[in-house]
Amino acid sequence: MNENDLVVKKTIQIEQKKVFEAWIDPASMARWCCPIAGGHSEVECDAREGGKFKIDMISPDGETVPHWGVYQTVDPHNLLEFSWNSPHATDTMVRVEFKAISGGTEITLIHSGLPTDKARSGHRDGWNSILNRFADNFATVN
Repeated sequence: MNENDLVVKKTIQIEQKKVFEAWIDPASMARWCCPIAGGHSEVECDAREGGKFKIDMISPDGETVPHWGVYQTVDPHNLLEFSWNSPHATDTMVRVEFKAISGGTEITLIHSGLPTDKARSGHRDGWNSILNRFADNFATVN
């Protein structure tokens, strides 16, 4: 890891398979894959190695921040690795590990290649918000 890489973790009391499947389902992602308060996303997702995704994060006032990338690794229920691009960081990589633990799943997200401390800080805040919304999504749909 380099100095601008970041690691965020979240444990939720949902089984690993359901957590992984929610992470790659476009309808699910549209509900939680946006750190903007009151925002939502429009998502296109082809979750296979070499498949592409596009996530438009949309604020309540309609401002859109596009994100896009390509899946490098898709190990069902265990691991996702994908490139991550946006107006705030290009050519970065995200690794999401899903680990079954007693009664739930530990999610570890590693975002590498961020260019500056400011980018790392902003993405840390964004990913923490996304992981919290992800966990909250299970509370509302289950």
